Amino acid sequence: MNRLFCTFLMIVISYAAYADGENRVTLMESTLIEIDGSTNISKFKLTFRGDDFPQSSYLLPLSLSGNTMSVGRSRLSLEVKKFKSSNPIAQSGFYKLMKADEFPLMSIEPVSIDLYPGYNATAAKGLAKVKITITGNTREYSIPFTYSSENGIRKASGKLKMTIRDFGLIPPTEMMGMVKTSEWIEIKLKLDFTIQ
Repeated sequence: MNRLFCTFLMIVISYAAYADGENRVTLMESTLIEIDGSTNISKFKLTFRGDDFPQSSYLLPLSLSGNTMSVGRSRLSLEVKKFKSSNPIAQSGFYKLMKADEFPLMSIEPVSIDLYPGYNATAAKGLAKVKITITGNTREYSIPFTYSSENGIRKASGKLKMTIRDFGLIPPTEMMGMVKTSEWIEIKLKLDFTIQ
């Protein structure tokens, strides 16, 4: 999931930073990725914070044609074990499910951004297309997003509901099958950044 969010991040930031050519984007510490999941007895949340990204500044190549923005070949890799939870059992289970020792990184590769009509430099909505690789399996998703800019601070947010089975992952069961984890998770992104 980690890489998925990163790809989304790069795509949305690419739009926000748009100018043909390369753009330098700096993430703020308030950037946040959350994964919400549940079992048959409780809910859990895993969080990846802005200061856990491998770097704070990224150079993004962009080009715009009509309402579609292409993002040059770039890939963001995030450490699975940087996702944290206040529930240590959920956190440990997530690392085990994601095979964090065998696949310590997730990757996200931006594909394109499709902007809805009426976009401008201070507000936009659209779909960010990304390729996400988890445990060696790659899938493409379209993530709805909103974007706004005020006083040099840019904000983007998006939400995606998905099944972990897309990546060949089996929802775990614990306590002899009495506790069952749902295959469905919701990924929430809150991206705060500046452009230099």
